[in-house]
Amino acid sequence: MGARERSFAFFCVADRPAYVPKAITAMRSVQRFHPDATYVVVGRFGADDDAQEMISRHRLRFADLDLSDRFSATVPIKRRFRPSSWAAMWPSECYWWAGAPEMLHAMGFDHSCALDGDTLGVGPLALDEIADLGSTMAGVAKPNGKVNSGVLFFDHARVERFDLLAKATDVYRTAETCDHRECPGICRVFGDMALLHELERVAGLDVARIGNAYNHLLTWDERTYEERNTEAPLAVDESRILHLLSKPWNPPVRRVRLNPIMCDAYRAWWGFAREIWPDDVERANHFGRQRDLASHAVARLVRP
Repeated sequence: MGARERSFAFFCVADRPAYVPKAITAMRSVQRFHPDATYVVVGRFGADDDAQEMISRHRLRFADLDLSDRFSATVPIKRRFRPSSWAAMWPSECYWWAGAPEMLHAMGFDHSCALDGDTLGVGPLALDEIADLGSTMAGVAKPNGKVNSGVLFFDHARVERFDLLAKATDVYRTAETCDHRECPGICRVFGDMALLHELERVAGLDVARIGNAYNHLLTWDERTYEERNTEAPLAVDESRILHLLSKPWNPPVRRVRLNPIMCDAYRAWWGFAREIWPDDVERANHFGRQRDLASHAVARLVRP
């Protein structure tokens, strides 16, 4: 695995210094299984000494990148029913997965993996198999067939041949991002995943579909969990990367039918994050109590 592992860079884009601990948690969790790979926090806050110190202390690298001129936070939206309106979109940084691979290729890496800050590595990845897929990108599809952008793999040579950043910029600027008859005023349709889907549909980007274990989509309630995943439910120890969609740093959702797999995942996330977030050591115990609640909820469901 050594040489192939060293050719990989895992990266997480942080839109502000406060997101850095989340990025570190995600990447350090994968680093446990792939110590020879390189781990990079990508952002535009190079002057923040606290963030830089934290990145260095955890043996990660920082790469200064600013694509805000290509992906602006507020863009004109073509609305079929409101032709001339503007809308605040997602943070510019959420689209930068399209530019980071080119930068990392220039730094000497052949492959990369983009991780959202709400992911947690819980098992080794088959990096050789992923690298040999022969596609520009790879990811896990939801039941609707569209790939979730929380975990994305890139083949850098193919990324550059496809000219991913240029095509992503063009799609971002020209896509008709809202066709709602009644839009609430701030349309959030064209997020990072919408950009990926449009690149597939319009520009012919080839994205290989890989197993659900590489981006196990987890939500608090069981109904949404079933809607988000294409395969049968996996236990935490059957997964490779967990994606905690309800954000583990937020308070747990209440008054829903709790998903016991999610409670286990949250507890695992906080158990690991205590190294990076020492002030929140009690949070893991809180999710232990949530796990007990979930067990009771399941017992009620199966009781005759």
